[in-house]
Amino acid sequence: MLCDFLASSMLRYSVILFCRFLAAIRLSGLTFSNPMNTRVTPAVVTNPNLEVKLYGQDAKVIRAATHEQRTDLWNGMTTSPAAVTLRDRRNFLDLTEAARLRWIVRTNAIHTLHPVVKLADGRLIVGDREITTHGEFLSVEIAFTGMRWYTLDPEKVVVRTEVMNPSLRMVDEVGMAMLIPGGGHGIAGSANLSNVELFAYSMPR
Repeated sequence: MLCDFLASSMLRYSVILFCRFLAAIRLSGLTFSNPMNTRVTPAVVTNPNLEVKLYGQDAKVIRAATHEQRTDLWNGMTTSPAAVTLRDRRNFLDLTEAARLRWIVRTNAIHTLHPVVKLADGRLIVGDREITTHGEFLSVEIAFTGMRWYTLDPEKVVVRTEVMNPSLRMVDEVGMAMLIPGGGHGIAGSANLSNVELFAYSMPR
């Protein structure tokens, strides 16, 4: 665990998942003239205890890009919905009670993000909470209580049936879903996912 979270309502919680994404130039030791052309590989995650997972038929074209001196993952060139999650190799995550996910993100045009988790039983589910930042990089904080959850097809990243009262006490992965394809470069519809922290309990695998 990296550090204690000191807010009075979270004294029992610690940062158990912390991740920055590596700058594109450091992914392979080469200098890229255009960092948008850098595919996501396992090396993009700075925390060796974490692994990044991509879902969606065209998720392979999600890129590592650098904005505001941070590296983020960008879905602008995807032709399908996609989801990005992080998995702690050592622990399951308990997202009940006061657990919080804090992520620096940006959405362009009317693109939105939705919280997504993979349960210990293998099901991928997506929450109905919409996140939009209107073109600005913002730090958003997500509580996992009070949401309605739906099965998410891991291949097509499309929403299926509602999941009633899913248990979030043993979660395998946590991340964001982008339920519409990217719109391309510039100010077209897209999303960027940058530095992320999770405040929650952990359980050894």
